[in-house]
Amino acid sequence: MSAASGFVVRAPRAASGPLETGATVCVAQRDAAAARATPGTALDAGDAIATGTASSAAISFYDGGRLSLDPDGVVLLGNEAASQTYLVRGSARATLSPAPNAPRPPLRIATPAATIDVGGSAELVVAVLSPQRTWVAVLAGSAAVVTGAADGDPATDLRAHEDVLEPGRAALVDGDEVRIDTGPARAADVPAALAQLAAPATSRRGGRLDRVLAADGARLDEIFARAELGATLAADLAMRHARAAREDRSRAASLQREIAVHASRQHRVRALVLARWERLLARALTTKCGAEARVDVDAAIASRRERVLRALGRAGAIR
Repeated sequence: MSAASGFVVRAPRAASGPLETGATVCVAQRDAAAARATPGTALDAGDAIATGTASSAAISFYDGGRLSLDPDGVVLLGNEAASQTYLVRGSARATLSPAPNAPRPPLRIATPAATIDVGGSAELVVAVLSPQRTWVAVLAGSAAVVTGAADGDPATDLRAHEDVLEPGRAALVDGDEVRIDTGPARAADVPAALAQLAAPATSRRGGRLDRVLAADGARLDEIFARAELGATLAADLAMRHARAAREDRSRAASLQREIAVHASRQHRVRALVLARWERLLARALTTKCGAEARVDVDAAIASRRERVLRALGRAGAIR
């Protein structure tokens, strides 16, 4: 195994905060050492926030989202997608206000077991119980829970499986299993619900974490091949369409429809790549996060990130 290396993302500013609401809150910004945060501290993608046993922090995103990190929590701001966070340890409450007229990207909360995708206005609680167990409860609006499992025809229309939660519903993700049940109806009911979900010393599913990480990495590598093949086909379709546009308008129209169908399928494959990457990285970070917002990840896992960006069509966009 390669030596651990800092996982750092450099990108335009993604959020403002954290807004300190308790005692000590630490922030590690880019390559800098962890330091105590102050209210209004500006954050960039790649920054990590850690709360102590008697502290909490609230991160406000420019698009209206807000993530309140409870005591003993660690969160990393990602940049493989807009409004993306990695909840590595602890629990957090997320709120997304009603969207303005302009469209906005969903708020994504990646945990070691699943990614929670919040597209519209919502209020929910996410708790990391162990490296393989995550609990999600929706108090208002709705949210999709994505583990990286696939639906659809593997040959023609592969897509990420989603479990959509409505208000008053909760999901316990344990390994690859998602169990949906009645959840708390109010924020005041969340502590009691969490108290019934104390994490066991080891997860009941999935075995040792190193084997789980290897399996998750292999599953991500499998979908890379599909995404890369799709990108090659997209380029070929574009060339054929350009040629047909000069020579045969009827054929060009047919190819244009084929391009639209393929683009939709490729979008779904990219969503699956992103979900599987988020789960792999979040799980890896659970073994590397420190008490002062230090987040490291093995270079063997971090090296996949450039391939993820290529699959998402963003290679070279982030340094």
